[in-house]
Amino acid sequence: MSSSPPRRRSRAETKAQNRQALLAAAREAMVRDGFRNTLLDDVAEQAGLTKGAIYSIFGGKDELMRALVQEVAEDLAWPELEKVTDESYTLEEQADRYALMWAQSAVFSAPTWEHAFHAELTATILRDSELFETNAATMGAQRDALAAAFQGRRTDAGTVVGPREAEAFASAFAALMQGLTSRVVLHPIEFSERLFRDAARALCGMTSTD
Repeated sequence: MSSSPPRRRSRAETKAQNRQALLAAAREAMVRDGFRNTLLDDVAEQAGLTKGAIYSIFGGKDELMRALVQEVAEDLAWPELEKVTDESYTLEEQADRYALMWAQSAVFSAPTWEHAFHAELTATILRDSELFETNAATMGAQRDALAAAFQGRRTDAGTVVGPREAEAFASAFAALMQGLTSRVVLHPIEFSERLFRDAARALCGMTSTD
């Protein structure tokens, strides 16, 4: 009994597969060479496709890089905080858990080129108004989720965090954690999980919930 032949991929499936192959190749090239020095010929060769496929799927280099940014931008310097969210924690306890996760997600052991890649993506976002607006919306949603997690928590002083205070604390906390992440990349000798946790605790102590 002969086996039936494998199902042929549809045109849409082939296009989707080629798209992902080109995005993966573009990321590798951008990591290695930077945005300005990334060549479409290299991207196409790495993906096992032709340069014409890039123009057919994306339209050109700028559009390819925009698609790459959209695919990975939400992951930039923002850990999966919901994994350690617990409504029973006080503000200080929850901030401490978040800070620990942020320190771990800084991936201190990651090679320098990974951080350089993220810097390239940030520069691309700043040059592109459409990407800038999309990224701003993503950051706003992240801040809102963080504020929702802080709102209603009791502090060690016995006060309760209200909506206005939660929004302000969320913005300050995210800026502090992301700033520390950037700093330890450039000056790794400073890195420690305790640095992130102590900074978060200090921020809690300076936050008014009156």
